[in-house]
Amino acid sequence: HGTQIGNPVLLEFSAANFRSLRAEQSLDLRATATRELSNVVRRPEGLDAETRGVTAVAAVFGANASGKTSLFVAADFMCRAVLLSTAGAVEGSGVLQEVVPFKFDPQSLVGPTRLRAVFLHGGVRREYGMVLQPGPGAKGFVRVVSEWLREWPRGRARDVFLRGEAAAAAGHALPWWVSEEGFHGGRRLAGDLFEQTRDDVLFLSLASQRNHPQAKLVVNWFHERFHTAFRKSTRQTEESMLADPRVAEYVSRLMCAADTGIQRVEIRRDEETSSSVQALRTRLEQAAPEWKLEVDTDAFTTRMVHRGESGEEVVLPLAEESNGTQRLFRLAGPIYAALRDGRCLWIDELDTGMHHWLLRAIVKMFQNPATNPNGAQLLFTTHDAALMDSTLFRRDQIWIVEKDAAQGSQLYSLVDFEDKPRKSQPLFKAFLSGRFGGVPQLDEAAIMQWPRGDP
Repeated sequence: HGTQIGNPVLLEFSAANFRSLRAEQSLDLRATATRELSNVVRRPEGLDAETRGVTAVAAVFGANASGKTSLFVAADFMCRAVLLSTAGAVEGSGVLQEVVPFKFDPQSLVGPTRLRAVFLHGGVRREYGMVLQPGPGAKGFVRVVSEWLREWPRGRARDVFLRGEAAAAAGHALPWWVSEEGFHGGRRLAGDLFEQTRDDVLFLSLASQRNHPQAKLVVNWFHERFHTAFRKSTRQTEESMLADPRVAEYVSRLMCAADTGIQRVEIRRDEETSSSVQALRTRLEQAAPEWKLEVDTDAFTTRMVHRGESGEEVVLPLAEESNGTQRLFRLAGPIYAALRDGRCLWIDELDTGMHHWLLRAIVKMFQNPATNPNGAQLLFTTHDAALMDSTLFRRDQIWIVEKDAAQGSQLYSLVDFEDKPRKSQPLFKAFLSGRFGGVPQLDEAAIMQWPRGDP
């Protein structure tokens, strides 16, 4: 059943009180008992006996403003929190202050935000989580009130460290606790590290910065394996193409195979523009050294080479290509890196500017062990109901987000429906009919009336 792989994989991600995610919502990639498409299930090293496997792809459907993006922004925030929480120079200036609670409930505005990830790495299951709480008063900054790392070596649960409320809930007298066996350096080293950890900094981040092995392992997993394609995807593709001829060849082949009319992609570093940007950045930093400038000084010229009717080459800059072509180019770098390195890749609205058949091809690339030998995972949101196909996905790979009466997002998979559609009825037709929820309740009459209103 499935394929044995030893690469790190995400098992579950959950978030509570983050944007539209009021109550805790979990995206669980562990396979259920359904017998559909068993060939897409993987058996990575370290799974417990009760877990049937892990799926390589999860597709999240839902109406506009249902909360699909909230789930992905929460994952992006958690990753940046782990990697950057120590970067704030003074208390209350770091990345944790960017947390956005659920705003349709006064209690949630001042309540805790909870984020948690469960993953496999090195054949061991681990769970890392944090609880963030805004401080009292208008000037109160977001604090870490709970943090924990748990692992299951040889299948038995063990807390590695507990902080704040997690330590108190476990019955420990101090505001922190570490395992003498599971935490390198034991309580003596932990005491020094916790003493240096500010209220608005994650202990995991600081311990990793101090070169602690267990903390570094988890932080490196977020850095190397957990990727959200929100920022700088175009730059990632361009930089990767220049750095590695294999990436350049892959991107050209992908753009050509996608029926864009492109024969190849050419890219070069624009030294003149790069020098001008660097000079401007230097002047700004000298004029205002207190400012933090996150400006990329590298500039690139990317051109798409087409072939005209008589065989001559026609070169177009990337900016003159269609939105869909530009989108595919932006995602080509992250997709290549995910498949090469066995990453978990999150893409919001993968179908934007993409044809249905191209989407299916990308999904199949991640589903097939031959094209995905390193166990990469693809998590994406989409409005393309035609992807809801039982020949492409198992029911535990299809997730739906829907708002409740209190404007909170609810996340569930098709496995949660006992009343399965008949085999003769396509899943996407059942979805569009509203059988699974996740479709907008439009006031079509009002929509059709507005052009006739007063100017």
